[in-house]
Amino acid sequence: MTALNYSLANYLSRTTLTGRPTLDASLDTFRLEYLLPPVALITLIFNYGYNFRELSWAFSIWLETVAILPQLFMLQRTGEAETITTHYLAALGLYRGLYIPNWMYR
Repeated sequence: MTALNYSLANYLSRTTLTGRPTLDASLDTFRLEYLLPPVALITLIFNYGYNFRELSWAFSIWLETVAILPQLFMLQRTGEAETITTHYLAALGLYRGLYIPNWMYR
């Protein structure tokens, strides 16, 4: 079963990822250096325990919450997006924004 999964992933990556590159370095200027330290600080403040596993999990949760910011920044820089892209980003931002209060409530 694992070989089938790897074969399917390899096939899909070769057939669907070929095309023109969409990265425009002049528009993609979001600095991740300003995003990661606040996430690390919030991780140290809001977590369940101070062991490697809990800190890694909390860091991934907080990082997932702000991971949409580079996409929104790029969208704001270009000023154009398809409707489905805008709806997807809005739903993803809402999900990630509500995940943290749910996590804190539990």
